[in-house]
Amino acid sequence: MLELNKVLLTGRLTFDPEIRHTSSGMAVCDLKIASNRRGYGDRADEVLFIQVTAWGKTAEFCSQYLSKGKGIYVEGRLKLDSWQDKKDGSKRERVSIVADRVQFAESRAEEEQRSGGGGGRSEGGGGYDRGGSSSGNAPAGGAPPDKTDDDLPF
Repeated sequence: MLELNKVLLTGRLTFDPEIRHTSSGMAVCDLKIASNRRGYGDRADEVLFIQVTAWGKTAEFCSQYLSKGKGIYVEGRLKLDSWQDKKDGSKRERVSIVADRVQFAESRAEEEQRSGGGGGRSEGGGGYDRGGSSSGNAPAGGAPPDKTDDDLPF
């Protein structure tokens, strides 16, 4: 049987990223995202609030470039967190996401329009992939940053 634990998610940050470091110096960043699902017909819109954890260079990218209200795209895996409640001792659980890749989900122009700012040049796709370096303006499909539309044979 095929097993797969992969999450692709877009949403808006509900808080500024919170970064901390492990005792060995590894960066860990906690993100809280609101992801909407449109309701059709008589169904109401649904909003999910999701905890995301990024590690290493991805965590550093998140704490440096992201802030409350920004639209982001996350690729990662699901993780089950379990703990004892300190108040009543009951067992608590929550499903969260461990991020492998985080990038901006809106262009600068869309962000400025949403925040009420003036125009500006449109950039999108900036982000960090745990498997490599910062992807800058690389498309989400993974093309190298130096590959442009001018290089296409058609």
